[in-house]
Amino acid sequence: MSVRRQCELLGLNRSSWYYRPTGESAENLQWMRRIDEQYLKTPFYGSRKMAAVLGIDRKRARRLMRLMGLEALEEALGRGRPEIFNTDQGVQYTATAFTSRLEWAGVAISMDGRGRWQDNVFVERLWRTVKYEYLYLHDHATSCALEAGLAGYFPFYNDQRLHAALDYLTPAAVYAAA
Repeated sequence: MSVRRQCELLGLNRSSWYYRPTGESAENLQWMRRIDEQYLKTPFYGSRKMAAVLGIDRKRARRLMRLMGLEALEEALGRGRPEIFNTDQGVQYTATAFTSRLEWAGVAISMDGRGRWQDNVFVERLWRTVKYEYLYLHDHATSCALEAGLAGYFPFYNDQRLHAALDYLTPAAVYAAA
């Protein structure tokens, strides 16, 4: 059977039969390697922080991270499906792409009321960060081991971790500048 007839039966344009994908450029492959190296150190960084720490455009970081299979929501849903996802009304959580993915997975969405973010934002944010960036990634057999691990995490948090609220600077850098 001719290629023309095969494409006709499949409903494909004949040019798609001959198309050969070009793959990623050498530059993008290099960025993907650097993203992978950084991801192994800080798997909790999203595209914004990844772009800031590597000095690349956020759109490129997001596209390459998605291509590499590093989207946090997909990873979480791959591990299990919660009954309810509770969050504030931040733009990233109200975006159609985010909410529709949760709905498609059968997860109920719960959002805090408007204006309630200030109740205990500083403590909530700190412990959320500690949980996702340290506690969930490490297994400690004893409370002493946990205490020692946290004693190692907080210098990273203060001296190396980029903070979006501080224009991607570390708390130590902001404190030193003040």
